[in-house]
Amino acid sequence: MNELSAGAEVGFDSTSASVTKYNSGICYNKHDFSAAVLLADKGETLKASYIHTFNETNGATVAAEVTHKLKTKENYFTIGSSHAIDSSTLLKTRFSNGGKVGVLCQHEWRPKSTVSISAEYDPKVK
Repeated sequence: MNELSAGAEVGFDSTSASVTKYNSGICYNKHDFSAAVLLADKGETLKASYIHTFNETNGATVAAEVTHKLKTKENYFTIGSSHAIDSSTLLKTRFSNGGKVGVLCQHEWRPKSTVSISAEYDPKVK
C-alpha cells in the first residue's frame, strides 16, 4: 500500500478561455489512520482531515475535518464517528461547530438491501 499520495484537479472552459476550478491535495495513509490536506475552491479554502480506526472488529472509527476560508478567515470543523452495532447495523454520528448534529443508522435486512434512517438538527433553521 502506498502511504503517501498527492493529486490535483484543473477545470478549463474553452469557450471563455478561463480556468473554472483548481484543487490539490496530499494524503498520508496507514492501516489504522489517514490524514489529508487539501487546497480547494481555486485556492480560497484550506481543508485538513483525519480519520482513525480504533477497533477493526466493530469498525469503531472517528473522523475530524477543519476548514479555513483564506479570504474571510472563517474556520469550520466537523467531528464524526462510525460504529458497527452488529454485523448488519451501522451507526454514524456527526457534530459541527455551527451546532448541527446528524445521526444515520443503516441496517442490512438482507444481502444488498439496506434500510437507512437519518436525522439532522440545525439550530439556525427556524
